[in-house]
Amino acid sequence: MAEYRDFSKADRKQFNPLIQLAVKRDVKKFITEHQGKYTDLAENDHEDIRVPYWELADKFRDFSKYLMKTYDGNSPKYLPIDIVNFLNQGILKESDLDNFSPEGKQKLLDLKKRSENLKF
Repeated sequence: MAEYRDFSKADRKQFNPLIQLAVKRDVKKFITEHQGKYTDLAENDHEDIRVPYWELADKFRDFSKYLMKTYDGNSPKYLPIDIVNFLNQGILKESDLDNFSPEGKQKLLDLKKRSENLKF
């Protein structure tokens, strides 16, 4: 299994920009999915506006927890696995790996293939 130290220094420098791209895409997806609810809250009359507001606040709080759990404080050791997980989830695309060396990209794709074979 390809580990962080198995990647060249140039390839290891590509991990953090990919993590930042994944965060950006996750946030954009969340905002896009919930934008209508924010608009509805602001533009429509509600019998008790606190109910939809607190529902929305809970979704935002849960998403914030998800972001912290998923992206914050991860060891560099696990960055290749994190990248592969984001590829499997569709957050990142194979084309996002184009800045890697051919060897580095192949290591990630091989890791992705192995992880897909483990799915039940």
